[in-house]
Amino acid sequence: MTESYFLDIENKYLVSGPAPVGRILNYIKKIKEKEYQSSGRGPQNETNLDNWTVCFMVGLGLISKPETDPHLEITLTDIGEATYDRIKDMPEFIDRKRKSKYDMRKIKSHLISKEINLYQFLISVFLESRIMKNFALFLRTRDENRIEKGEFKEYGEIFGIDIAWFNRVPSTWQIAEFCGIIKEKRSYIEIIDREYINSFKSKDLGKVAKKNIREKLIEESENENELEAEIQEFIEDCSPNNLTPRICQRTIKTIKRNKTLARELKKLYQGKCQVCKFTFQKKDGENYSEIHHIIPLGEDGSDRISNMTILCANCHKKMHYAEIEFGDLVNNKQIVFINGIKKEIEYHPKHFQAVEESDI
Repeated sequence: MTESYFLDIENKYLVSGPAPVGRILNYIKKIKEKEYQSSGRGPQNETNLDNWTVCFMVGLGLISKPETDPHLEITLTDIGEATYDRIKDMPEFIDRKRKSKYDMRKIKSHLISKEINLYQFLISVFLESRIMKNFALFLRTRDENRIEKGEFKEYGEIFGIDIAWFNRVPSTWQIAEFCGIIKEKRSYIEIIDREYINSFKSKDLGKVAKKNIREKLIEESENENELEAEIQEFIEDCSPNNLTPRICQRTIKTIKRNKTLARELKKLYQGKCQVCKFTFQKKDGENYSEIHHIIPLGEDGSDRISNMTILCANCHKKMHYAEIEFGDLVNNKQIVFINGIKKEIEYHPKHFQAVEESDI
């Protein structure tokens, strides 16, 4: 049913092409470095960006949607910027006329053997795009793992493409094959990864997104060991189902901004769990504790202390994976039922005041 598809932007951004993988990556560099004149259909040259590829890049989440049409100035999204940072020093990617499928396979093979971190990053970006989510929804309607190419005319019609679907859908096939979801044959498409198709927001995608958050923050940190522990605490509070590129970027900014706040809150409780009072001393002499966000950051939870609690590792896991029900908030305590067992989150008076004054 069409209402299940992601249709929040114009169809031209959801199904477009041809848009070879190599050209997409090259365009990211051209856009960032302002080495283009305009975009539009016509002869390909060093400074002209073609309209089809620009539209496809919007659907992939790499560039911002132009206000009226792709002939205007084009800017990278946060994910586009993150991609540029990873490819800016690399040589130009192969992009030959009428050879895009074979070029994609060469690029994929090279990245897997020489640049595996970049390959994994690109997969995480592509699989979280509207384009790939829509494609997964369509493939989910097919019971067989072999789909004749002619059947994709129906996919084109979903997005208002009654003609030339055979020219525009292949760009989606290529991205899907690049990500290991399908394999394009001469007359049919073979589904390789049915797990992604059945659940395009799988836990595996959450793990990839979490890995990218961790790598980005450690990359910018002077103290890797210290920051790694802090990153893990915040990441555990993110819902894997909501770790989209936008949420990843927001989480990175939140972690950077609130390192000091989290440390001060731990000091307030001397590292003791607000539920069971347990802690233990680390090698550096400090008491160990973890930050928990009552409403996860990945679900638009607040980054204020009113949404934070100090927990031991055991209670932290329970708050994530057990059945949780909150009761009354009185006398510096929050009643909470963990798998039906009554517990109390005990607050320091200063912390409790912030909780009372906030709507979280």
